Amino acid sequence: MGSAGPTAQPRDLRRLGQAPLPSPLPQDPSIGAFGTVVERVERSDNEAYVDATGEPLSFYREDAVAHPGLLLRLVNQQLMQNVALGPWIHTSSSCVLLGSPKLLATMTVQGVATELWTRNGHDYVRYDALVLADGRPVLQVDHTVIYRLSG
Repeated sequence: MGSAGPTAQPRDLRRLGQAPLPSPLPQDPSIGAFGTVVERVERSDNEAYVDATGEPLSFYREDAVAHPGLLLRLVNQQLMQNVALGPWIHTSSSCVLLGSPKLLATMTVQGVATELWTRNGHDYVRYDALVLADGRPVLQVDHTVIYRLSG
């Protein structure tokens, strides 16, 4: 469940920048920079997302404005392209929407792992991510996932 409001303040993400994707993928993340993900997002990608989620607002389709949920999927891609994953669970995201990018756009995701811990046998990572559309910041995310389930 998300929420929005006029009081949301962007975090200082100046420590984020371009970093190479790891090869091979590590089994565990480490504190520090994640490799940068770059993906060309087309209007058809947005339309498929809007259709799949049943989004009722027409401007995502008519005006080709990238849906925030589609942008958040790119943040998930950053984890998937930086860590060798089995089953994993998204647990929380705190998002600040900084802009409404029009598509077609090249999306860049920069991120940094800020915290690692284990609880109830599950391994967690928390990371900050910044999504840019054609170089403009459009979404900032404090993201937490279970990257390895217990057992």
